[in-house]
Amino acid sequence: MRWDATFRPAEHVVAKLVGEELVLLAYEEEVYYGLDPIGARIWELFGTGRSLGEIIDTLLGEYDVSREELAADVEKLVAELESNGLVKIVTGHVP
Repeated sequence: MRWDATFRPAEHVVAKLVGEELVLLAYEEEVYYGLDPIGARIWELFGTGRSLGEIIDTLLGEYDVSREELAADVEKLVAELESNGLVKIVTGHVP
């Protein structure tokens, strides 16, 4: 994964906080996806225009986790969100 890649939420995705879970609904694909608080924070950071590397740096200052573990978790989440049509790549290229 290229850490200089920037993502944004897809236009057809509605996000709503329900308790501690951020619920994403892609109404075109009829996909429902729930994010825990850390996933919700990543989703929020997508909207800031930061690259994945910058998002990881931000999260490292907010959570007690190793860079390797966090990078693996972010990579997994981004892959899931992208494969479900919930995010779009804006810059960079993720092979």
